[in-house]
Amino acid sequence: MKKEYKSIMTRLTKEEYEQLKEKANQANISIYKYIQQSLKKSRIISSYEIEMQRNKLNSISKIGNNLNQIAKNLNILQQKNKENINSVIIFNTINNLKTDLENINNQLLKVIK
Repeated sequence: MKKEYKSIMTRLTKEEYEQLKEKANQANISIYKYIQQSLKKSRIISSYEIEMQRNKLNSISKIGNNLNQIAKNLNILQQKNKENINSVIIFNTINNLKTDLENINNQLLKVIK
């Protein structure tokens, strides 16, 4: 189904226009997109925020991969040595990674709110 577009014309004071333009520039989107997102009552997310979220999600993914590698290597060591690996070292390593994940998650939540 083809969308039907309507044009609108509005008047703004110079100050209002500059404010609108500045907000759109801060979000790194066009004035048109800024108005569209405002009308939808969606949160206006700048391209910078989107990029930051992507970077943080990549960091979380890397940490998850590190956890998998640690688990794999621990299993290999345990099979080769036929003995228990120091559980304190394992516990501390996993706790450190868990803290890193929680910090990144909290940063993501701040961007979303």
